[in-house]
Amino acid sequence: MQSIWNYTKNKIDMTFYKINSDLKIKKSENFLKKPKKPNLDLANFLNIGYYLLVPLLLGVFLGVLIDRSLKTKYWVVIMIFLGFAASIYNLYSLTKKSENNKYGRN
Repeated sequence: MQSIWNYTKNKIDMTFYKINSDLKIKKSENFLKKPKKPNLDLANFLNIGYYLLVPLLLGVFLGVLIDRSLKTKYWVVIMIFLGFAASIYNLYSLTKKSENNKYGRN
């Protein structure tokens, strides 16, 4: 593979050529360009069920466990509210991450 270097306005433009099996010279893409990152928004949004259910179920499980060990009846309700708050936070962070990726922010 050969390249031709063109010096224009203090920048180096490179044009790459390659020879096919037919012995024809064709212009090819620049191999020095960085590949684009894949868009994982769809994959993240398919996991919304986990983002919602896991904190709630964990809150219920811990609430029942605490209630049984302390012989009380109000920890389940408290832990369900904490699980709900964690679910809302997970959804907020997911949408914030999606917006940052969409607009190219870090």
